[in-house]
Amino acid sequence: MEVGRDQPRGIRRWAPALTLLGTASVWASGFTQSDDAPVPDDAIHAGVPSASDTVDFNRDVRPILVARCFVCHGPDESTRKRGLRLDLRDGAIAPAKPGRDPAIVPGDAERSLLIERITDHLDPMPPSGEPLTAAEIETLRRWVDDGAEYAGHWSWEPVGDPSPPSIAPERQRLIRTDIDRFILSALEGVGLEPAGDATPARQVRRLSYDLVGLPPDPTIVAAFEADPSEAHWERLVEMYLASPGFGERWGRHWLDLVRYAETCGHEFDYPIGEAWRYRDWVIRAFNDDLPYDRFIREQIAGDLLDPRINPTDGTNESVVGTGFWYFHQAVHAPTDVTQDQSDRIANQLEVLGQGFLGLTVACARCHDHKFDAISTRDYYALSGYMQSMHQGYAYQDPGGVIRAAVDRLAEDRSEPNEPDHVEPAVLASYLNAAADARELESASSIAIEQGLDPELLARWIAVLQEDAWQAPEHPWHPWVLLGFQQGISSEDVRTPLLAKFDREIDESATVLESFDRSTPDLRWYPTGWAWNGHGAEPASPTEFGTLTSDTLEPRLQGTLRSETFTLDQRFLHWRVRGTGEGARIRLVVEGMMMDEFNALLFAGYRQDVATEDRWRHVVMDTRLQPGCRAHLELIDDGPGRLEVDAIWMSDHAGRVPSIIDRPEWIDPARDGDRDRFTLEFARATSAKTDRQVNGVALREPLIAAGLWGTDLVAADGSRDRRLQDIEARREIAGALPNPRRVLAANEGSGVDQPIYIRGSHRTPGGIATRSFIDSIADDQPSPPLHGSGRIQLADAILDPSNPLTARVMANRVWHHLFGRGLVTTTDDFGGLGAMPSHPALLDHLATQFQSDWSIKNLIRSIVTSSVYRRSSMATPETATRMRTIDPQNELLAIAPIRRLQAEAIRDALLAVSGRLVDQVGGPPVATHLTPFMTGRGRPGGSGPMDGGGRRSLYLEVRRNFPDPMLTAFDQPPPSTTVGTRNVSNVPAQSLVFLNDPLVHELAGIWAARILNDPSLDSDRSRADRMWRFAFTVEPSEEDLDDIVAFVAAGDDQRERWADVGHALFNTKAFIYLD
Repeated sequence: MEVGRDQPRGIRRWAPALTLLGTASVWASGFTQSDDAPVPDDAIHAGVPSASDTVDFNRDVRPILVARCFVCHGPDESTRKRGLRLDLRDGAIAPAKPGRDPAIVPGDAERSLLIERITDHLDPMPPSGEPLTAAEIETLRRWVDDGAEYAGHWSWEPVGDPSPPSIAPERQRLIRTDIDRFILSALEGVGLEPAGDATPARQVRRLSYDLVGLPPDPTIVAAFEADPSEAHWERLVEMYLASPGFGERWGRHWLDLVRYAETCGHEFDYPIGEAWRYRDWVIRAFNDDLPYDRFIREQIAGDLLDPRINPTDGTNESVVGTGFWYFHQAVHAPTDVTQDQSDRIANQLEVLGQGFLGLTVACARCHDHKFDAISTRDYYALSGYMQSMHQGYAYQDPGGVIRAAVDRLAEDRSEPNEPDHVEPAVLASYLNAAADARELESASSIAIEQGLDPELLARWIAVLQEDAWQAPEHPWHPWVLLGFQQGISSEDVRTPLLAKFDREIDESATVLESFDRSTPDLRWYPTGWAWNGHGAEPASPTEFGTLTSDTLEPRLQGTLRSETFTLDQRFLHWRVRGTGEGARIRLVVEGMMMDEFNALLFAGYRQDVATEDRWRHVVMDTRLQPGCRAHLELIDDGPGRLEVDAIWMSDHAGRVPSIIDRPEWIDPARDGDRDRFTLEFARATSAKTDRQVNGVALREPLIAAGLWGTDLVAADGSRDRRLQDIEARREIAGALPNPRRVLAANEGSGVDQPIYIRGSHRTPGGIATRSFIDSIADDQPSPPLHGSGRIQLADAILDPSNPLTARVMANRVWHHLFGRGLVTTTDDFGGLGAMPSHPALLDHLATQFQSDWSIKNLIRSIVTSSVYRRSSMATPETATRMRTIDPQNELLAIAPIRRLQAEAIRDALLAVSGRLVDQVGGPPVATHLTPFMTGRGRPGGSGPMDGGGRRSLYLEVRRNFPDPMLTAFDQPPPSTTVGTRNVSNVPAQSLVFLNDPLVHELAGIWAARILNDPSLDSDRSRADRMWRFAFTVEPSEEDLDDIVAFVAAGDDQRERWADVGHALFNTKAFIYLD
């Protein structure tokens, strides 16, 4: 083409280089076939079983029935027409109703109504869509004539342990592992000859990209080219399996399955806190070869398992795996919160079903699955597990510092110093004297007159004048306002203040929790340490009938969650007090957690409790969520404390239940009697009764201010002893770091879900008790009454009788090593999924996998086989036969040609240029924002264009602002399980390589690297090095001549070498494996 002036400089500069390097663009090609090639006789009737073959129900018949018949005549009773079932043999061979002919007469296709209707030219079945093909009709006809035998769906059948096929002695040279026996047997069955091994360089390139997602070091390639022995290959395999890059490459595959993201999407793309810790957990799990069964258990119920300890920092690794449940999208203001919860659970079950089981479980949300043995009851039985856990954070303790402190505190049995008793009359004298003397220059005369300590009285006056004591939040505010400031004489002052304390008794109140007994009314589930007593169980209520977060030490942090209950009344009430940052209470309705960012319809459900230790009555109006399920959270995430006295529901906002004590000082205050009001306030402060929760709140500020005593010495002594108690506890605890928080599931009470008729929560049906899919698991134990039962769910998924778990994962591993699975529908092993191309091999791999659940061993067995190391170039004869017999290369006569995934492409650019930073794990690199990335939720700042040189795995995954390069190369949006990525070929990909500033920058860095390498002393050696870095293979002399000539034709050497690098990036060979 002619390069014109109007073209961008970035194209014009290196267009000549591209024309010189055309060979690199085309060597990654497979077999080709001319249009006039002869068609082998055995391919004429491809798609119809040969006359000598028995029609196989699963392979030949089931796909036709599923695609053409089950919508109207399948397992879903709600859409079944004329009572006819074709998914069961009994339904097919019996009349749908008395007097009707059966659809199928086994052994006689001519008398079968099924055959009659599908061949009826005037009114054929199915009534819509394309009619059955002649091949499909012939298959059904032969099946009926053969007896119309049904078989269970292949994936529901137990995993077998087939013996590898026997191979003739003269063919043993083609065999390296038992896998090759299965593959070769299938090829021989259709007369295809496998290709030989790929060249050593191409084998190493394939292995490196497959196992670590990066191009191989040229020195490693050269060494294998010099010694391509089996032992050397095995050493390479072990080297790559042991590389930290293994977990990064294979961890990315897993993140596709769990729709990993770090933001919620929707309107403002709010963050998913600490999501990246799950990503790093996955990397560690793959690098450590964590057995797959444990890998699954930790994701389903890691918070409930005996902890697996991180050897580096001593933290609980198991709990981190549960974070995957919460990578769903989230709406911050759903008008129907129950529907929103239902949608989120549908996504969770979609990921659980497709990701772990290869089943489209979510299709049974509104009706029984139309193609698989999954009922609506199964769906809602599974959703109960989701309802029985809560999104939140787990608290981790790197190094065990907090745990050691808790143990020391728990072992300390010393009793705190009790303050001296001060008679109410003495306390009242100081109060009245302070009020009388507040306007005087000296209070000495009043103190002496009343027999009080003048210095202590002066302190009283000074303290009561402090802003903090006059603030409405302070426990002493009523007396400061009415007594000290003489407001009791003004009805305008008295009335509004007393209205806050003198509440009408609410007869409609339903007390959820009073903490008046040693055993709380609700079941509570703690995380962290703040709410634990002298053991792992939640702290018991105090002697005053409250629950407090500082039983051991105020600096300990943690969250306490209640069991699930129903919002049967409009108002939810709390009586709470607290000090310091991080103390808050929260009402969580139907798992709705987005009020943290934007409350809107959930305003007031999350409130800080910084009341300066004054009891506060908090009212939450739940009128928008009547009848919804909810749970409570008591959160202490700071150095302060939180204390709860009671929680109740009612129909009234301003009333209190009878369990809330009415202060005795209210009546004299209302009467305007200051002396009696002061005495009653003093009595409340000095109270030594069983129910002295109000007295504690009033007494503690006096002790802290040095006011509790009959004289100054006694008051100082009370304050000092209290400080000594606090300091002693702090010394025992030592320095307490903040805990690390990780996104995690938190255990809740067992919730069995109603079946929503047609998927609508507005039409609930019967209760579906929590359980696994009935058609897979029989005789399931009853779920626990006071827990989610997720351990039992994990047991069912991993039970040896479940044929899906091992098959699905073995197939995924095969898919990632060959570009397609033995079952091409990697996420659907059900009725709409594909049959395995090699059923026996799949079971062989699954059986091997179940023996140790080692992913690395499974990979090791595959990559050491001949089929993995095979060339992608077929002989002319094989290419001709493949074109008609196996056009999709399902039988693997040759190695499939595969495009690199998006992350591997970007990482390869970084690697060959020398910009790649070798760092594993850590927080994500902020998204680099271009001017075209606009909209709500746009981050406030942009990350570096090259991601700081980090691998693509570590780039921030923002739903609303995905990375443009990765998106162009088919990185999937994180919405659901994606086991098989799209592989598109669109102009945007070429434009990325042509114009993306990152590509240009890395080409320049690569050029500088080459020019600054002292070991390269000529342009020819530089060209050779760049070629090998880019493509692994040795360049031809012609290729080197072209590059050297191109560089020599320019004045600016760095620019010319950058053009060469840019041209190499733009070749097909750079982004394809052959």
